[in-house]
Formats: sequence, structure tokens, C-alpha cells
Amino acid sequence: RSAQLINFPITKVICVSKYGCHCAKTLELLPSDRYELVYNGVDLTRVSVDSGRAAEFRRRFNISDNKKIIVQVSWVIPEKGITDLLEVARLVSAKCPETQFVIVGDGPYREQFSKQANEMGIGDNVTWTGLMKDPFGEGVYDAADIVCQLSRWEEVFGWMIAEAMAFGKPVVATRVGGIPELIDDGKTGFLVDRSDVGAAADRVLRLLDDTELRKTLGCAGRQKTEEKFNLQTNVGELIRVYGI
Repeated sequence: RSAQLINFPITKVICVSKYGCHCAKTLELLPSDRYELVYNGVDLTRVSVDSGRAAEFRRRFNISDNKKIIVQVSWVIPEKGITDLLEVARLVSAKCPETQFVIVGDGPYREQFSKQANEMGIGDNVTWTGLMKDPFGEGVYDAADIVCQLSRWEEVFGWMIAEAMAFGKPVVATRVGGIPELIDDGKTGFLVDRSDVGAAADRVLRLLDDTELRKTLGCAGRQKTEEKFNLQTNVGELIRVYGI
């Protein structure tokens, strides 16, 4: 009864994914028709592939031109699947040494995971950039050939996935939370089960071996971002919901 009284003035709750809506509705705090879906959006006016930024990113982090770059942008915490990503890096590097896994972000476990990478013998194949305030402007997605997001926890949306897709990059991600709403498996990227490092490594290797597949998935991802995750369009939806 108290929850009903507290929430009575709330006319709408905006959810950023169908998964988020489902989770909120299961709490039964509000009538289901008060929940509204408006996806997070990417500012597409800032998205343009820039070879100069890509070259500068490689120079900054001492990554040679002959290496393919696999990026994950996330907090450096266990929930983001960093251990799984390192195992994928070990499997992929064994078959394709000219790859560099770049982990963009920071967190309390960074030193521990960096030590783990060295102990696994892949220290030279993993780059830790630390926190980057503007991945767009600093060339993260320009330089990436493939983007991973191997989260173990239930991501409500997966903003970095939408950003990567906006740049036309194929994504390999885990089938958790709202991520399947962004990635159509085999069409805009690949989905794998949580902690299935063998499947993730297989998909990364497949993409590394097939330039046309990377382009095809990347183009489809860009198109989906324009259709569903365009910031300008989705802000318009927010304005409609607020009745402004």
C-alpha cells in the first residue's frame, strides 16, 4: 500500500530497453501501461570514420599497422567479463599472432587483470588504455577492426555496442540482458553465451579471416543504429513522452 501511495504521482517510467521494461514490470509497483520504451541513442552527427584518428590512436599506444585491433570499452571489473576476454585473447593470439586486444577503461581490478594477462603469456597482445573521456574523438572506434562486449551481468542496454555499430564495426557480445536487442546474431554481429570463451574466440577469428563479413555486419549494424538508436530521433520520443 505504501509503495502505491509513493508512486501514485508517477505517470510514466521510461525504460531504455525491452529487457529493462520487463524487469521493471515484474516489481508490480505501477500499472504496466505506465512504462514506456525509449532506447538510448548515439549522436550520429559525431560519427565519421577518420583514418587520421585511427593512425594517431595506433601511434599513441604503440600498435603497429599490421595488427588487427579488437576493442572492448568497459569498466575493468569482473562483471564485464575481462577474464573471459583475456582467455579469448589467448586463444585468438595463438592462431593469429598479429592481433592486439585493446581494453579501453579503468577500474579497481586493472592491475590484477594486467598481471593475469602477463601470466597467461599474452601481455604483449593486450593494451590497457585507461579511462578515455572521449572515445569518439580519441579514435577508439576508428582504429577498431572488431569490438567485443563480453559482459557476464545483465546489461540493461549496452551503450558501447550501439556506438561501435554506429561506426560500422562488427560486435561480438554475450547474450545477456538487453544486448540481444542491439545485435541480430549473424546479421549485425555475433552473440555468444555468457563465459563461452570458445565460441567468442571462434567468432572473432571468423571475422579476422573475412574482411567482407566484417564490412557486411558493420554496415548492417550502422543501419540498425540509424533506425533504432539515433539520439536525435530518440530525444524526440522523450519529448513526446514528457508532453512538451
